[in-house]
Amino acid sequence: MSRTNEEVRNEILKRVKELDQKSATRKKIIYSCIPAAACLAIILTVVLYNFSAQNNIVALPPQSTTSSKSNNSSSTVPNSTTENYTTQQQSTQPTKETNKVSVHLFPASKQNPNVDYFTEDECPHIDVVLNGKIIYRQLPLEEYPEYGLNKRLTKSDFGAFIGTVVETAENDPSVKVGAQEPTLKGSSVYYYAPSNKSALIVQKGEYCSIFVFDQFDDDKSPGFKEIYSLYGTYSADDIAYLSYTVQGMEGTQYCEIEKGNVTNRNKINTFYKITTALVPFEIKDPIAVTPDWLIEAHAEYNAHPEDYKREDINVNIHFKNGMIFKYFDYLPYLSTGYVEGMELLTPEQNTELRAAITAD
Repeated sequence: MSRTNEEVRNEILKRVKELDQKSATRKKIIYSCIPAAACLAIILTVVLYNFSAQNNIVALPPQSTTSSKSNNSSSTVPNSTTENYTTQQQSTQPTKETNKVSVHLFPASKQNPNVDYFTEDECPHIDVVLNGKIIYRQLPLEEYPEYGLNKRLTKSDFGAFIGTVVETAENDPSVKVGAQEPTLKGSSVYYYAPSNKSALIVQKGEYCSIFVFDQFDDDKSPGFKEIYSLYGTYSADDIAYLSYTVQGMEGTQYCEIEKGNVTNRNKINTFYKITTALVPFEIKDPIAVTPDWLIEAHAEYNAHPEDYKREDINVNIHFKNGMIFKYFDYLPYLSTGYVEGMELLTPEQNTELRAAITAD
């Protein structure tokens, strides 16, 4: 059935209109979905951000080949982690990585008066001297059990840093840390923390060793208050116990006649009270270091030994921090009683002190 041109044209216009209506409907649907999609995207972004923050997830930015090459070439800027690790590895103290340091004693150098400060007739000694006055000796390994020391030091053992060893000819008060022994030169010196100031840790390269208080190098002997302060002892309560040996005459033979420990607190209190009251004598003549009254006391004993009960008493003072003072020498038979380096005891002090140094 044939149609006129007018009918054909009308049919085409009708279909175009229908298509336009359908297109408009689709646009409305799309435009109405855009806000919802945007809201959904925002919600998802917030959720993902919170999740990553709570779980410490860090999003790394994409790196281009150029930026990667640039980062690899910038080796002059140290990485903080690498820098800290290197510093710790070079440290003289143990770190979390090393944890402990093994004790390795300093050896005595071969004596050579042309290159060291020891005289020809002087035995080399491995000592460290603080301020030209306080002498510390290297502790031999065989004495470690007596002090309850381990042969591996931990970080907590290292106390305050004191200084670096300077090799010196004599004990110089202007030198903070000195030593005659050449192998000690340049060593780092710390207080051994548990000892207060009665022991040191000396470290250099492969060597690491504990040095304990030995004596004072001074014209005037220190009082026991000063000695006790090195050990952090300010009352009898800081003393754990005393150990002692007594040597004397058995017939014509000089030998050990008694030894024991003192743990009785009353005896330790008496010992502490008397020792802190002792007065050190002053050395007025650097050549004649023994005072006249002490020479006379020895002469009196030697003239009439049968009139005296000879007792040469050595006392080791054991402190609660594990340290030991070994140089308390007491001669009750000389005059009214004599403790090495101190003025004479009174007769009352001598009687009390001798009674305190007896086994429980």
